Amino acid sequence: MNARAVPLSEAEGAGAALERALILVTCTAVTFLYAMTVTIANVSLPQMQGALSASPDQIAWVVTANIVATAVMTPLAGWLTSRFGRRLLCNACVLGFGIASLGCGLSDSLTELVIFRVLQGAIGAPLVPLSQAIVLDTYAKRHHGVAIALFGVGSVLGPVVGPVAGGWLAETYNWRWVFYMIVPFALVTLVGTLAFIHDRDAGRKLRLDWLGFLLLSTLLFTRHAHDIPIYFIAPYQMFPIWPSANLKLILTLFGLTGVLLLAPKVMSLLVILLRRRAWCYGGGGRLLASALIEFLHSLLLAPVRMLFHTQFFIAALTGWKLEWKSPPRGDAATTWGEAARRHGVHTLLALVWVGAIHASGAPFPVWLSPIILGLLAGIPLSVWGSRVGAGRSLEQAGLLLIPEEIEPPLVLTEARRHAELFAERGAGFVEAVVDPQVQRSAVAANVGRPAPTGSKAAARAERIARALARGPESIEREWQLRLLGDTAALGDMRDRIERREAHASWLQAKGRPPMVPAASHEGFGEALHPPLSS
Repeated sequence: MNARAVPLSEAEGAGAALERALILVTCTAVTFLYAMTVTIANVSLPQMQGALSASPDQIAWVVTANIVATAVMTPLAGWLTSRFGRRLLCNACVLGFGIASLGCGLSDSLTELVIFRVLQGAIGAPLVPLSQAIVLDTYAKRHHGVAIALFGVGSVLGPVVGPVAGGWLAETYNWRWVFYMIVPFALVTLVGTLAFIHDRDAGRKLRLDWLGFLLLSTLLFTRHAHDIPIYFIAPYQMFPIWPSANLKLILTLFGLTGVLLLAPKVMSLLVILLRRRAWCYGGGGRLLASALIEFLHSLLLAPVRMLFHTQFFIAALTGWKLEWKSPPRGDAATTWGEAARRHGVHTLLALVWVGAIHASGAPFPVWLSPIILGLLAGIPLSVWGSRVGAGRSLEQAGLLLIPEEIEPPLVLTEARRHAELFAERGAGFVEAVVDPQVQRSAVAANVGRPAPTGSKAAARAERIARALARGPESIEREWQLRLLGDTAALGDMRDRIERREAHASWLQAKGRPPMVPAASHEGFGEALHPPLSS
């Protein structure tokens, strides 16, 4: 866009007036193009029903899907404009609208027609609010009344011309020409938008309320999807036209869902097998068995996880107290009592669900089986999945293995070797500090890290001084692990113990008697023994 010293709405002269008029005509054409398609399909629904072998409630989706898509996408017009600009959005919507209309005419099944009608409504939804915003921004406020009146001609004529022209074309040719007639209008309108629609000065970026958008779209879809079907559509109709399930559509949706869920897993298995890397997972048979076990376990856990995710989501929105606890890394297992407290509500929900289905007298929906079984098995799965014994049994059977277990990396091999050396010597944390040989093994097992600086260095120095002042018994296991992983800290502590600048218990572990009996002090600095004087 070329920068303007004076906005177009305030510019004077014949050139500015002509430019404003061309923009108004273009925006009116855009509105006429969209408004024409709102009711254009209604006149040819009977022909579509016969050509596509659809029932009345099925063919009604040709109109319903377009309306729902339009209602869902209209609120996004402002956000899309702020993100992509008026010119790009307007050109893309007009072009996409024409392509979707052409797709509607070329559809050979009801499913294809509904999909293209959804695209037609979704892509064309921003056109009307965007065109109106452009018109209001092009003309000064004192001319808004006249400009909007002329702009409204397109909104009024579109629903009038569309059905008349569409009905004539449907009777003369067939229902496909109802949509083919939109393509030339879309091309002419596209030429106008490319020539006369320009971006204004960049405005502020708008934030989209995604939660509100999702709630609105869900409510609109639910409202239209649960409309009561009309069984008697003609006067004096003796027999009702019952709704029928579209088995082809059901199987297509189910198959696509299965492909989306299982395709990554299946492709990963194929890659491993084709690259002949199955031996890293215990062999081809064990690899497939492990994948099946993992799939079934994930399938049963999915309902429980979804309920927990819903709980966390609601808690985050409402401001409830949230806390995150790191999962235990040791051999801690979930008790039956804790599992009952966490999953008891889930099991109760499944029982109530099954009872409601049984009381209604309706046949049990088979597709609900994984959900019901997952909720019912939540307690035993939680207990069994936390037991170390179950994991070791699977490991001994060669299941659920990873390459690092079949061919351990060097760092794990060295760590196990040093751990075995510690076990042979009966060495622990104290020996790793005071015994030079044990400390060398601990240092060799560590990974080289850069020396800490700033506040981290000060915290480490304080930690070392506190450990030396209070003795090894006062150091918690967490601090012991941190000190064992710090090569420089181990060396510093051993040097200070050699100089007898440590608590008496360190000197006794070293095998040297303390200079004076150790006293109990509150401050760690007062508990340090001074070095021997020369």
